[in-house]
Amino acid sequence: EVSFTLPVASEVTVRVLDVTGKPVWNGVTNEQMSAGTQTVRMDLTNLASGTYVYELVAVDANGKATTISKKLTLEKQ
Repeated sequence: EVSFTLPVASEVTVRVLDVTGKPVWNGVTNEQMSAGTQTVRMDLTNLASGTYVYELVAVDANGKATTISKKLTLEKQ
């Protein structure tokens, strides 16, 4: 799960990229979300253990885009 807070209602995209920058999970695409704390559940069962980057893009009603990228380490048993 990834939790984040939106200051204003926004159109949100969340995806996971491999180390080469290739998208390997596109779970949320252009979904309208309200202001406040949001949580996105990521089903990464098809990915191998390793290091990935998740990217969140939020575009507000004025067209201003904010992008946040963070490292994600996936460890499977």
